[in-house]
Amino acid sequence: MKHYFIVFFVVALLTHKSLSTDETYYWKDYDGTIPDDALEGGYDIHSNSIFIGKVQVGEDHIVVPIYPNISDVLTFSDGKVEKINSGIKILCGSEQPVDWIRASAENFHVVLIGKNPVQGGELKNKGHLHVGRIFYENEIKIGPILSYDLDKACLHFVHKHLVLSTDKYEVLVYDSPRERPRRPWNRRGPGRRFH
Repeated sequence: MKHYFIVFFVVALLTHKSLSTDETYYWKDYDGTIPDDALEGGYDIHSNSIFIGKVQVGEDHIVVPIYPNISDVLTFSDGKVEKINSGIKILCGSEQPVDWIRASAENFHVVLIGKNPVQGGELKNKGHLHVGRIFYENEIKIGPILSYDLDKACLHFVHKHLVLSTDKYEVLVYDSPRERPRRPWNRRGPGRRFH
């Protein structure tokens, strides 16, 4: 019983933080043009910037990568990859500090106590998704972390038209202390960059 109370408390604290009405970060409609205040999430294999987006699939809102000058995004639903070119939003923000914190499926909820993870969407009847990334095959992959799943908060991403998942990744937070050195794949490009 004590274990369930602790888990409930951690989830409630994390949910409260991620539902903050702070206007530090916001979603703008994406029309193929990267806004000046867009937050950069990393780089692809050709050193081109990747940005953070989300798209509505049915009643779900899923985190997706956005590539400059490409109006389509690849997302997934029920394990199948879909190409979507409407209803896309791009993550933008102010000058508040942002960072990527290392986490895993097992420790996601504990690592983020006292931090502010950026909420990146929601799965209807399941819960919130947060913004995650991983360095995979020489480029950054951005996708949703299934943060509503207490012991299996995995990151899912699309690679070569397949939906893959990992249990070790980085999660986007704001107003957090710097916890590690700068990553080499966050060194240039348009939009707001962060470590």
